[in-house]
Amino acid sequence: MRILIRLDGNKKIGFGHISRIRNLTEVMKRHEIQILLGGDYAKTSPLFEKAGVKCHPVNSLNEKKEIEIIHKYIANTKADIIIVDRINSSYSDSYFDSLKNFGIPVVALDDCGNKKINADIVINGTVVREWRKYPKTNTRFFLGPEFMVLNKNIIKYNQMKKSISDTVETVTITTGGSDLKSIAPTITRTLLKFDGIKRINVIEGPYFSYKTKAILKKFEKDGRVKIFRNLKNIHDIIYNSDFVFLTAGLTAYECACIGTPFAAVNQVEHQNHTSEAFEKLGVCVNIGLYNKKTANRIMGIINDIFPNKSLREKMSKTSKKIVDGKGSIRVAKIIETLIKT
Repeated sequence: MRILIRLDGNKKIGFGHISRIRNLTEVMKRHEIQILLGGDYAKTSPLFEKAGVKCHPVNSLNEKKEIEIIHKYIANTKADIIIVDRINSSYSDSYFDSLKNFGIPVVALDDCGNKKINADIVINGTVVREWRKYPKTNTRFFLGPEFMVLNKNIIKYNQMKKSISDTVETVTITTGGSDLKSIAPTITRTLLKFDGIKRINVIEGPYFSYKTKAILKKFEKDGRVKIFRNLKNIHDIIYNSDFVFLTAGLTAYECACIGTPFAAVNQVEHQNHTSEAFEKLGVCVNIGLYNKKTANRIMGIINDIFPNKSLREKMSKTSKKIVDGKGSIRVAKIIETLIKT
């Protein structure tokens, strides 16, 4: 099968789309895959090319010009299918109408719903119910966390028993690829005030500012703080943590799958809706959008949630039932079946 993917990812919109397609291409690597990659091409293309996936840069274009370029690549690669993973505010309602005119199946990976997407198939793994609503069309929809495209290797952690300690001693902080609001230093600074916390793991993203990196480096002088840079696999660290503070992107689904209780401090409203949905399901503490009160909210969690083993056990067991980690395998089968029909 020859697969053409249209994908965006950069510091502004985040790298969730990049991670999701990396996860999908890993389970579909027996096929011939090429990517039309927009955003920060220099930073993101090596992530795919190291795995043998060829990338082509797509600069900021008007929609008409983009459709022409996609048509050209479909013809040149003799693609059997096209997959689109872009923020859905970046294209018009007619975008997928144009793609379907090329005579091959069209699959859309979406997050937000509430928009006409005239693809053959729409995959939306969000936990937010309001974002799984679409106008009625002939499109086939696969909706909910069972279709969240995570790294296939996470499945083993979901199937392993997650031990919940009597007290929280090891905490991990992961605030995305860029941490535009410098949230990680605030969380670290707050955690360091409590002697009961023995280990603080901080995941440093590739786009952290020099200022944020410098602050974190100072914290590393405290023997309890360990900064992880250029980390390829976060799953072990999450599994071996008692609690995680994060921004509610793809990592929230990974934490839920592994069963490590977590709290979300969010940079943007989109993340806040995600953590609110997880909180309603009983698997997350939603601190809300980052602001001057964030440190106080974190201290409240340390005082109220950290000592409460039974609550953390309930969070862990519930979350593992919601996200089982098999989304990438399910989505790959859906795509392969579409081609066969």
